[in-house]
Amino acid sequence: PHVADFGLAGRFDPSAPRTLTAAVVGTPAYMAPEQARAPKEVTVAADVYGLGAVLYHQLTGRPPFRGATPLSTLEQAANDPPPRPSAVNPAVPRDLETVCLKCLEKEPVRRYATALELAADLERWRTGRAVLARPTRSWEHAWRWARQHPVVAGMGVVTAAALVLSVVVLAESNAQIQAKQRETNEAYLRECALRYKLTDALAREQHSLYLERVASAGRLVAANQLPQAWHLLDQCPEAARGWEWKYLDALRRAAPNPLAGHENWVEHVAVLADGRIVSADRSNAVRVWDGRGATVRQWQLGDDRVHGVSAHPTRNWVVAHDARRVAVWDADAGELVKHLPVARRAVFSPCGRWLALAAGDTVRVLTVPEWQPVARLPGHAGDVSALAFTPDGDRVLTADGSGAVKTWDAATGEPAGESWRRPRAVTGLAFTGDGKWLVESHAEGVVVADPATGRHLHRVAPTAAGRTLVAADPAGGRVAVVGPDREVIIWDCGLGRAVRAFRGHTAGVTALAFARDGRRLASGGGDQVVRVWAPEREVGGRVLEALMGPVGSLASGGAGERVALTARVAGSPQVRGVMVLDGATGRRERLLGGTGDCAASPDGAVFAACRTGGGVTVWDAPTGTEAWHRIDPALNHPMPAGARLAVAAGGARVAVRAAGGPTPGPVRVWDAAGGGRDIPVGDRFLYALALTRDGAHLAAAGADGAGVWEAGTGAKAPWTDGPREAYAVAFSPDGATVAVSEPGAVRTRSAQTGRVEQTFAGNPLRVNALAYSPDGSRLLTGGSDGTVRVWNAASGHELLTLLAGSQEVTAVAWAGDRVFAAARGAVHVWAPSLD
Repeated sequence: PHVADFGLAGRFDPSAPRTLTAAVVGTPAYMAPEQARAPKEVTVAADVYGLGAVLYHQLTGRPPFRGATPLSTLEQAANDPPPRPSAVNPAVPRDLETVCLKCLEKEPVRRYATALELAADLERWRTGRAVLARPTRSWEHAWRWARQHPVVAGMGVVTAAALVLSVVVLAESNAQIQAKQRETNEAYLRECALRYKLTDALAREQHSLYLERVASAGRLVAANQLPQAWHLLDQCPEAARGWEWKYLDALRRAAPNPLAGHENWVEHVAVLADGRIVSADRSNAVRVWDGRGATVRQWQLGDDRVHGVSAHPTRNWVVAHDARRVAVWDADAGELVKHLPVARRAVFSPCGRWLALAAGDTVRVLTVPEWQPVARLPGHAGDVSALAFTPDGDRVLTADGSGAVKTWDAATGEPAGESWRRPRAVTGLAFTGDGKWLVESHAEGVVVADPATGRHLHRVAPTAAGRTLVAADPAGGRVAVVGPDREVIIWDCGLGRAVRAFRGHTAGVTALAFARDGRRLASGGGDQVVRVWAPEREVGGRVLEALMGPVGSLASGGAGERVALTARVAGSPQVRGVMVLDGATGRRERLLGGTGDCAASPDGAVFAACRTGGGVTVWDAPTGTEAWHRIDPALNHPMPAGARLAVAAGGARVAVRAAGGPTPGPVRVWDAAGGGRDIPVGDRFLYALALTRDGAHLAAAGADGAGVWEAGTGAKAPWTDGPREAYAVAFSPDGATVAVSEPGAVRTRSAQTGRVEQTFAGNPLRVNALAYSPDGSRLLTGGSDGTVRVWNAASGHELLTLLAGSQEVTAVAWAGDRVFAAARGAVHVWAPSLD
């Protein structure tokens, strides 16, 4: 081992592989000075370890181990690995360093076995080939270091173990946390899904509940049970409130405030000359109300129950009669003006000159204000039960319990006209329409008669059973009666039908009176309040003046600003054209030169109508100017009202079929840009046509049933179970669904397959017209029973019933928030915005 203390320069002797001949070129410190005088060549026994030390010195210029003393050098050689040559001399190649360090391995088995192996590996390195020596791995260095420094290594191992354990614990904790988080996320997702399902179910339940409540509210309004209806209306969820809710709410908000203050049943009302209302209850308490609904005067008429009250037409006087007296009161002062003899009836003349008093079988006429008798009208076989002056006040009509009606001259008391007899007692008489119509009340009802001949013209219906209370508008031709559900019904004598119904009384109505100008109607009853109505205005609805004859078709443009309609004249070549009305006022804007059916495009931009002589014309809705037309004499027919027409958005496409004839022929489809085609839809009568908004599909309803065709090719959709007969069709706004009026019900069907999606049952008679709301959520039906019904398109719930008189509805349209319907010669419009 001492060879490591010398610097050597040597050579290898292949014949003696385990010896090394070297010259001593350095002298250790422990050698005697005389030993170091000159280099000398020595031959030493050496193994590969020593050769490695020589090589190390050659590479680094220093021995591999160098201690302060020989003992420390020996200790390093025995225990420590030598420093890497490249750490001392960075120029040392890595492979040569590996060979050198392999020679210096502490364990002999890890060194080269012979010097020849070392020489061979050096030769490989010299010639650039890979050496066989394996570099010492890092872990081996670490292991050796640990053996040399056991305490530090032990602490390091413990620390590393602690770190590993910590990492393992943290990893396990993190895995548990992640698993818990995944579980939480999954639970959250399940909860979200459940919440979504619950929310969706709740939304469906709330929507269904809304439909039930609003439908019930509509029925309660029709039955005049308004408090219950308003209670249900308030319970409807806000998010689901649709057109029908807004309409009913508008009725509630527009209802006039009642005049409250009476403490007993209100039995009599009258309208004073200045327009104020006077009312009397069963306890004979009289109240005078101003225009704001406040009591401005009140007094007591007497002790006996008052039988009737009448107002003077020019003075604020009131005549009241009971079983013992007739008293004239000044309503301004609440003071008695005159006591008159007892009478069963007391009525002022419209001119204010006379006061007629009926007692027994005789009527006496007194002057006003002298109260002097001028005529006596005898001749009735029984007690006089009713009397009325003509509008000019010159004549008096009287009636008795036997049904006899007589006409008298008011000034002379002489008979002055025709007399007639009814089969039952007449309990009331009144003139309306400036004397054009006479209204008679009987125990069974109210009738309108010709005052000259007594011929019955109309029966006013419906009225409350056993109630024949009636009030007549002197000039307007209208009559107010009490309906079966305590509503006040306005009957138009000229039209021969009811035009309005006012609801609000919660008990029986026993008092009615028109103002002389007909603009107000007062009513009172068992709910101890007086209500004042505007007979010319229907809250939420209006009747537009239109044709005197039946309306054949109706179309609404835009948001309801304009309405186009045509007459239905069966069996007559008469042509009345297409009439365009202002949707708000009913005023006629223009008359277009069309005939037969008319239609509006879904966007309201154009009107279209059949053309006189055959063909079709399309007009711009706002201006009335012609957009385009087509002429086809083959479509001309003596019955133009029977033609059927449909138009797509913007007037891009029109479909038309002529009426009847021995061979009705196909539907003719024209495009605005030119071109056309025929689509066979059957050989029998056609009731209705409809086009989708884009004009791509055509629907038809007739005696051959209903179906859908492609408007461009004429190909028919494969319906397998279509109706055998159909009366009306309407496409939903998206064109995916078509509503069909069939025998017994209205059904919505898939436009492509004909599969029934929903059934709407409830119309007792045939449905003649259909229309969707602009958003497709509501379906409008017009029936032969005179009703317009609003349905929920998705569920089939009937939401609201609107009355269009007693005549069949022949056409309906929905534009914006307005609903239009044609019934006979009138066009009705309803909207929440109408007041």
